[in-house]
Formats: sequence, C-alpha cells, structure tokens
Amino acid sequence: MRGPESILKRRLSMKACGDIASPQSPPTSPFQAPSPPQPPSEPQPEPAYSIQSAPGTFGDPTEVYRVRFLYDYFAAKRMSNFPLKLLALRQAFTIVLSNSQDSKCVIIAGKVFLGGLATRNARRRPAFHPAYNFLVAVQDASHQEAICTELAQIGIQHFSFIDIVYELVLMRALQGARPPIFPTPGGFLGHLMAMVFSFSPVSTEGRSRAEQYLFLLQDEALLLLDDIVGGEEHVYQDPRSLALALWNCLEKHVQQLLLRLQAA
Repeated sequence: MRGPESILKRRLSMKACGDIASPQSPPTSPFQAPSPPQPPSEPQPEPAYSIQSAPGTFGDPTEVYRVRFLYDYFAAKRMSNFPLKLLALRQAFTIVLSNSQDSKCVIIAGKVFLGGLATRNARRRPAFHPAYNFLVAVQDASHQEAICTELAQIGIQHFSFIDIVYELVLMRALQGARPPIFPTPGGFLGHLMAMVFSFSPVSTEGRSRAEQYLFLLQDEALLLLDDIVGGEEHVYQDPRSLALALWNCLEKHVQQLLLRLQAA
C-alpha cells in the first residue's frame, strides 16, 4: 500500500511501539479487563437501562437526551450509566486529539477512508481534499466559540469528536434524519456538509461498490462505538487511562478497517 495509507500504517506502528507494553496478551478490547474468578451465586435479574446521573458526571441527567440518536442507539442495547460514559469519552477524545501525533494520525485516517469513498462515488480526490483540509483547519481554537454557537442551533451542545462524528454525521446527516440540516454558508456546518457532499455519489456507475465501501465504514465505526462505550464502569473514572485505552481501541479498529477494505 502506498501514499496516505502507508503513512497511516506507519504512524500506527510507531505509536504502538511507544505504548506501555505488557508481557501478557491483551484482552480483546482495552475497555474490558479480565474478571477474577467469582464464587457461584444466585442468578440476578438483568438490570434495566438507566440514565441515572453518577456523582461528578451530569448535574442534569436530561442532558443525555440532547444526543438523541446516540441515546436511542444505546437504549436499545440496554447500556448502563450512559451519561457517565459519554462525558468521560468526551474528555478522553479531547486528551487524545490534543496530542499532535495522535491528532495527525486521526486526520490521516479520515482522509484515507473518506477519500476512498469519494473515489468510489466517482468523485475526483482533488474535489474532496480541499473540503476535508478546510474542515480540519476551521476547527482552530479561535473559531470554537462561533462553532459552538452554530452547533447549538441544531441541538448539538458539545464540540467533541463523539458528538460531531457519531451524533451529527453518522446518525443524522448520513441517515437523512429529520429535520434536515440547513447550514449557513461559510460556517463550520457549511464546510462539514460540503465535505459530506464531496464524497456523495454523482452517478449510478459503481454504486454497489461504493455502497459496500460505505457499509464497511459505518459498520466498523459502530463496532468502535460499541467497544468504547461498552466497557466496565471503572474504566471511565480516570481520564488519562481512558484516553490510552481509547487510543488502543482506535488503533485496533483502523487496522481492522484497512484489512476489511483491502479484502472487499
């Protein structure tokens, strides 16, 4: 593999070499730790889904409803203490993306995967790259107040990776959610929708191949989401440890997706 794909794989390998190593084999997910043997006990009823506010997380548990699509997704899975995990993951993504090396790797991964989708949808990569690069640049700290104002107008209360990528793009924009998003041209949302448009299909030629590619992207993104939200609750108590586990999980799913796309 050449070009951005090889850079991405090299950066992942370099980061992996710098991570804390363990002589034991890691668990399948960095969010799941092996449990010590427990004595037999009486079976307990399965707990119902709860949005209770844990101490130090949400003062108002109704905030979870502001990410309605994420809430509905995990309500269907009967996820426990979703508000705690959501807040912790926002903090962990901030820590990961504040590291310049990790941030560059995430940006390259997005360019590789979405650029591949643009190509399969008969879009020219030169049309995709300026939209993607501009979207990355406009997220500079000097623009964040204006961006947060824009996002609040469409019900997104946090400028974070999980709110933008999952709630807004994956579960709203790409699913044709109602009400539709009508951004003001020139703002963050305008550039975001321009980027989404830049990898949308322009013809029916190769549509099935592009749809398969998009399915793999969305499927792996949801597998990543399940992994990072489905961990044991103690994992979400320490932001730095959670950030390391989050990076390891991101690395695992990026590598899995590269392999899946190569085989497709």
